[in-house]
Amino acid sequence: SADASADVSAHAVAVGLRVEAFASTLAPLGLAESMIMAVPNAFGKPTAARGSFDTMVISQVMQTLAQRIASAAAIENEVEPRSAAAAAALAAAKAAFDEATAAQLASARVFQEVSAQYEAAEAEKLRADKAVRANGTELRGLERKQTTCEGRLAKFREGPLATFLELRDRAAPVPEPEVLPAAKAAADLAAESAAEPAVGVTASAGDAIVAGA
Repeated sequence: SADASADVSAHAVAVGLRVEAFASTLAPLGLAESMIMAVPNAFGKPTAARGSFDTMVISQVMQTLAQRIASAAAIENEVEPRSAAAAAALAAAKAAFDEATAAQLASARVFQEVSAQYEAAEAEKLRADKAVRANGTELRGLERKQTTCEGRLAKFREGPLATFLELRDRAAPVPEPEVLPAAKAAADLAAESAAEPAVGVTASAGDAIVAGA
């Protein structure tokens, strides 16, 4: 019937499209271009209608696909241990990264603490330097005052104090004893009496010298 013919025709078209799509995926498998061009015709025929060439094309394609599947399976088998090793290495790297991150954060905290201590010490140093400068200014003022006071003290010692000590230690003059008139006359008489024998002795000695001559 017409419907049955239409269904068969539609099925043939659908099969043709699928075979064309399948043939377009065979190029990366390394099949010869002539082999790929024969794929739509060989795979598009019913099994009973296929000839020896069609069977050879289908067998060649199936063999190539089997080889590619086996190669992919072997690669997959090789990849699994590598994947496991890579996963272990990735886990170790992640653990090392996490440890390094924690160490970096700890170092950052220590750095912040040290920075805060340094800033506090620097501020304390500035205050101490300011106090030292102020003390130095005050000390120089005190030294100037000391020099002035020492000069005044030296002048006081050489002037008023020396005068005071001299006046304090000066002894009063000893008055001469008063001589009474009678005592003075007796003293004069005694002096004259003591002088007369000396004159006589001198004259006698002179006479003797003259007589001898």
